[in-house]
Amino acid sequence: MFGCVPDGNAAARLTDVTAPRRSPKLGYALAATAATLWALNGSLATFLLDDHMPAARLAELRAVCAFAILAAGLALTRPGLLKVEPRHIPPLALLGIVGFAGVNAFYFAAIKRLGVGVALTIQ
Repeated sequence: MFGCVPDGNAAARLTDVTAPRRSPKLGYALAATAATLWALNGSLATFLLDDHMPAARLAELRAVCAFAILAAGLALTRPGLLKVEPRHIPPLALLGIVGFAGVNAFYFAAIKRLGVGVALTIQ
């Protein structure tokens, strides 16, 4: 496997990069966890939407919970990744608003209007 490393004159050269050790058991466990959480998300969303929670509020709740879990995990394992340069704030804000909150709001609105099966098929 190769990676690019910049040298002094802004050109890039290829250097050997060792591949991380693979763990099939960990991969299967992560895939099973992802599938379980995905199924739980649809079922929980249907329950909350049927209980008259607005789709926008549900999207907000999902975003806040995801941020809290990911920020806590990064703070514990790799705190250096939480440092953001000021020039990166506008693109990150756009990504968060359009890419995360917007998609979730439309997804939950579709579940409310069409049902979870149809919404997941369209997604």
